[in-house]
Amino acid sequence: EALQARIRPHFLFNSMNTVAALVRVDPAAAERTVEDLTELFRAALGSDARSSTLGEELALTDRYLAIEQLRLGDRLRVERELDDLPMSLGMPSLLLQPLVENAVYHGIQPLREGGTVRVRGRRAGGAVEIEIDNPLPADAPAPRNGHAQDNVRRRIAYHYGARGALETTTGDGRYTVIVRLPDAGAA
Repeated sequence: EALQARIRPHFLFNSMNTVAALVRVDPAAAERTVEDLTELFRAALGSDARSSTLGEELALTDRYLAIEQLRLGDRLRVERELDDLPMSLGMPSLLLQPLVENAVYHGIQPLREGGTVRVRGRRAGGAVEIEIDNPLPADAPAPRNGHAQDNVRRRIAYHYGARGALETTTGDGRYTVIVRLPDAGAA
C-alpha cells in the first residue's frame, strides 16, 4: 500500500508533458511512451503480493528508463551488465524500478551534465546480486533511508528473511544500492 501511494507526482507530470511534446513531432514515440507509462502504472497499482520474475522486473525498469531518456536526453546514460542471470528467478513485483527511479531522480536529474546509471548483476555465493549505482552530486544531502529503499528492504525481508538483503554504499562519487536475493538455481 505504501508503494502504491508513493507514485512520484513529478514523474507523472513530466511524463505527460513529454507525451504532449511528442504528439505532433513524433507520434510513434508518444504512443510508445503512453504504453510504457501504462505498464508502469499497472505494476504500481497492482497487488503488492503479485510475483514477478527478474526478466519482467528488468523489462519494467527499461520502460521507466525509456520515458526518462526522452525527457533527459543525453543527460541520462545507462550501462547494463546483466549477462548470465536467471531471468526466470521469481521475486516480488516492483523491487528494482523504484531503485532505478531513485538513481535518476537523486543522481542524474540534479546534475547539469547528467551522468550514468549502472545496472549490473552477478551470481555470487548462492545469491543473485543486482547493483544499481549513480553519480552522487557534490551538494547531495547526507545519504538516508528513503521511502522507496525502506519499502524494498522490508519486502525483501518479508519474502526472503535473512537470505535476502538491500545494502547501500557511497564512494568514489557514486551511490550504490545492492539487492541480494537467493538464487533458486544455485547448486
